[in-house]
Amino acid sequence: MELGEHPEIGLVREIKEETGYDVKPVKILGILMDKYGEGREDVLTIFYIAQIIGGEQKAGSDADDAKWFKKDHLPKNVAFRSGREALAVWQRETV
Repeated sequence: MELGEHPEIGLVREIKEETGYDVKPVKILGILMDKYGEGREDVLTIFYIAQIIGGEQKAGSDADDAKWFKKDHLPKNVAFRSGREALAVWQRETV
């Protein structure tokens, strides 16, 4: 998020930048702590369930590729602990 940016606005902007999709936040999946950067600073991460409402899939400038995975076949090499934890929460949810 940018300084002073509402989390849902940051979500919409980041998803557009990193995947090419326009999304609408549906609900918060979880709020988790993690450590990032060289100094391993504590960071609060907010994970959302979002609905795609437009755009086209394309990897952002900081990614090699963008892919879809089935809920029961998620990759094991997700970069950050909080991301792995959020995916585990999502897998346990019934929709």
